Amino acid sequence: MINPRNASTPGNYFSLVAPLFLLSSVFSSSLSAQESPFVGEWLLEISQGSTVQGTTNQRGILAIEMDGDELVGFLENGPIFLSVEDNKIAMTIDSRNASGTPLERYFEGTLSDRQMSGEFGPPDSASEEELLVCERFPGGCIYPSGTWSAVPYVPVLPQSI
Repeated sequence: MINPRNASTPGNYFSLVAPLFLLSSVFSSSLSAQESPFVGEWLLEISQGSTVQGTTNQRGILAIEMDGDELVGFLENGPIFLSVEDNKIAMTIDSRNASGTPLERYFEGTLSDRQMSGEFGPPDSASEEELLVCERFPGGCIYPSGTWSAVPYVPVLPQSI
């Protein structure tokens, strides 16, 4: 498994629900621009089951760019941790749960035919007690789980009248 948290840089802060004001550095992966099919803007959709309201879906624009010889990622313009190896991708994205508590979503997936998909869930370091909170009190879960997918983002341009 690739792990975007193996970087020596400090974490970042971003929320799918509402942007947070604490932003720091971004972990990046080394690749050349010509070799990476991950570069571009993607329409990211996450589907999280077992919430207080049932299943929730959220969408956002994921941008993966080259910064020199490194890949860097942004979700709705906020930096994310990103690691790419062959056709595999791992991302750590800051968010909030239903009660407003900050949390991190740990994404892992693959790129195939210009589409990315995978799952997110707790890190390997999650304790049994933390996992039980998610089971008993889904709205207070700090390690939500679900599935995600991303397709190339093509903005719809307004037509002239």
